[in-house]
Formats: sequence, structure tokens, C-alpha cells
Amino acid sequence: MIGHRYNDTRSGQALLMLVLVIAMVLTVVVATSFRLSTDTQQTRQQEESVRVLAAADSGIEKGIQEANAGSTGVKTFEELDLTLAGIDAENSKVYITQNTSTQFVSPIVQRDDQYIFYLSNYPTNSTYFTGSINLYFGSSGGASCGSGPSPRNIPALEVTLVQGDANTDVRRWLIDSCTTGQYIAADSNKIAPALHSPPVTLTVDESDYSFTHDVSANTIDIVGGNKPKMLIVRTLYENTRLGFVSSSSGFGSSANFLPQGKEIRAEARSISGTSKVVSLFQSLPQIPADFFVTTF
Repeated sequence: MIGHRYNDTRSGQALLMLVLVIAMVLTVVVATSFRLSTDTQQTRQQEESVRVLAAADSGIEKGIQEANAGSTGVKTFEELDLTLAGIDAENSKVYITQNTSTQFVSPIVQRDDQYIFYLSNYPTNSTYFTGSINLYFGSSGGASCGSGPSPRNIPALEVTLVQGDANTDVRRWLIDSCTTGQYIAADSNKIAPALHSPPVTLTVDESDYSFTHDVSANTIDIVGGNKPKMLIVRTLYENTRLGFVSSSSGFGSSANFLPQGKEIRAEARSISGTSKVVSLFQSLPQIPADFFVTTF
């Protein structure tokens, strides 16, 4: 009888071990299946995301072609004959706009390079901006005018206004806040910009840009009757963005600047609903600085 109870105990232990092993195997199988399913789903999402992003890039290319042909407005991928596998061509769109505003911020202008800010409607030059312009720029590399072997990291600007029928009525300003270290010698056209701490913030296209220098105390007056064409702003010593703000000083209410280019935005959407947006700003023609300045 004791032996019978001993055999039952051994049988129960074996059954328990068998149940535990089966449960462990099932757990591993379920976990592995879930992991594989999740990995497969993530891989598909990544593949679809890449496909939709590539479609948005294709939309940008089509948008550039349309913009160069003079088109503006909204067009679907279907209207642009842009058919891509897995992409909802009817609900994927390309937007081409020419925004006008009293504020404009340039891309980063490299040291000794220049940015052209247009004061007329390129290329016909039939409409001209009239007003005062406050010009802002920033010290991205620090706040030193340089001393001895230490390099200067505060930018300075050379601003050239091209105006008149024959483009012969040219005005030029030098803008430099430094008076020691490495600086531009004073003359009648030199402007010392105001310094700001904390920096001045300009919000353009829902993005914030900070500037530590501004020329608001010496606004650049633009007279439409003089047929102004462009401001050529060359950066010296350091890289910087350029902020242009239309001012009412001396000319009544602030006027909107003329369009400086076209914004192209492509929104691609897959059949399953995944979407991606790619934006591009196509500037009006920029003339290389080497056209005006030769270095040896």
C-alpha cells in the first residue's frame, strides 16, 4: 500500500513536469509568434513610410517643374500624372504658393557669400517695394571682435542697393558693430548696428529665428519712384541668417515685401492612410558672390 502511494506520487510529479514543459513551450511559441508578427508589422510600416516619403520627393520634383513653368495653386498627383504603386494619387497633393509678408528670413549665408533680396517683381521689374527696411543678423559663433591671433566671430555686412533704369544709381552701406580688434574703418556709409541681449526673435513660416544685431536705428529707406531692383547683402567674418522686416518709418503703414520665391509642398498619402509631407523653398535667382568679388 505504501508502494502504491509512492508510485502515485511519482506519476503526479511527472504529469506536473509535463504540464510545466508544455506551458513553457506554448509561452515561447506565443512570444516568438507575437515578436515575429510585430517585427513583420514594423517592417511593413517602415517600407510603407519609405515608399510614401519617396512619393513626396517625387511630388516636389513635379512641383519644381510646375513652378518653373509659372504655375501656382494646388494639384493632385493624379492631375500631375504622378502614378506610384501603393500611393493614393487622388488624395496626394502638391501646393505651390508665393507668400508675401512684412518679414522674411534668409537661409544661412556663408562667410564672404551673399544673399539677394528682391525689391521688384522678378523678372519683369514692373512693381517696386516702397518703404523702410530693418535688417537683422546674428552672431552664431560667439561675440568676439578678435584680438591678436584670436579670430573674429561677429559678422559684418556689406549692403548694396541696386536701383534706377540703368542700374547705375547704386548705394552702399557697411554695417559693423566692432570698433576694436578686426573691424571695418569708419566712413560716412558705415552703420553701427544695435546689440540685443536677449536676441530679437522673428517668427517666419511658424519657425523662430534669433538675431543679436539689428539696423533698426538706421533703417534702409527704399523709394519706389527710384525703381529699386534688389539689395545685395554680403556677409563678412562669420556666417549668419538675414532677417528683413518692413518698417513704417517715414512711409506710413508697413508694406508687404514682394515674393522672394515659391514654396513647394508635397503631401503624399498611401492607400492605407500613411502620409508624409516634404517642403521646399525655391528662391529667386541668386548671383554668386564671385561675380562681384574676386579673390587671389
